[in-house]
Amino acid sequence: MDASNDRPSSTPHLGAVIYEYFYSGRPYKIILERLKRIHGVKKSMSWLKRQLRRLRLKRRCPDPPEESVKTIIVPIVKTSDRLRGYRAVWRILHRKFRLRIRRDTVMRMMRQIDPLGVEVRKKRRLKRRIYTAKGPNYIWHLDGYDKLTQYGLSIHGCIDG
Repeated sequence: MDASNDRPSSTPHLGAVIYEYFYSGRPYKIILERLKRIHGVKKSMSWLKRQLRRLRLKRRCPDPPEESVKTIIVPIVKTSDRLRGYRAVWRILHRKFRLRIRRDTVMRMMRQIDPLGVEVRKKRRLKRRIYTAKGPNYIWHLDGYDKLTQYGLSIHGCIDG
């Protein structure tokens, strides 16, 4: 290492080294430690993230093929009697099968695989009611927050509907 500046003289292509460490699957903290220990580069985590953005490196991988995901979703839906929603199925795919897939993709697949189950779950969701007031100050909505009452603090709010 050259004493006149902080750049390592042995690593002319630092981007290639970062690229290699990144694609070997190492966490960012380990990449920084290796850059410091092996290559003499003492930088921060924000510097590393800027370099990764500059090199267009992302940890997020593309969604797996839909057909392979559907073959996994079908038994999950069939064994649970259509009670599991898309969030529960997404969580199973994520935790049990280690699949990184977007929730809206799972929602779309669930609509294709089990439209009847989706309709059954949709009927049980909260229905917002619409009301009309005769004018200002006719209906007021009051709510309170009682968790801090034990410390002598009560919070209440009111708004004109």
